[in-house]
Amino acid sequence: MKDINVKALVLLGFLLLAFSSFSVAQELSITPTANVPFDFWVGGTHFQAGDYFVDKTEPSMIIIRSKDNKKIEQAGTILIGEPVTETHARLIFVKINGQFQLAEIWGLLGKRVLTSQYDHAKGDGTRIVQLQYPSNSVSSQLHP
Repeated sequence: MKDINVKALVLLGFLLLAFSSFSVAQELSITPTANVPFDFWVGGTHFQAGDYFVDKTEPSMIIIRSKDNKKIEQAGTILIGEPVTETHARLIFVKINGQFQLAEIWGLLGKRVLTSQYDHAKGDGTRIVQLQYPSNSVSSQLHP
C-alpha cells in the first residue's frame, strides 16, 4: 500500500513539474513586434519600412514577418548574451554596402546574433529599433 502511495506521489510530482514547465514555455513564446522606419534586409530578403513580428520557431531560429504576412524570412541565430527586459529589447541593424542588415535581436530569451551577420562589426553604421511586447507579457515575472 505504501509503495502505491509513494509511486502516486512521485507521478503527481512529475506531472506538476511537466505542466509548470509547459506553462512557462507558453509564456515565453510571446511574439514581439517592431516598427522599422527604414528598408532593411534579412538574409537575401528585402523588407520595406513597416511593422513586423519577430517569431521564435526553435532555439536557434527566428522568423521576421510583416503584419500582413506577405513578407517572411527565417534566419539562424547564435545566443551571445543573457535575456534582457522589455525596455532593453531591440533589433540591431548594421549598414553594409549601403543596406541595413538585421544583425542582432535582444529579447526575453536572450541576446542573439544572426549567423549570417556573426562578423557584423565590419558594417559602416548601426541603427537600433525597439521591440514591443504585448501588454500581457510575463517579463515582469521573469525579470523583477
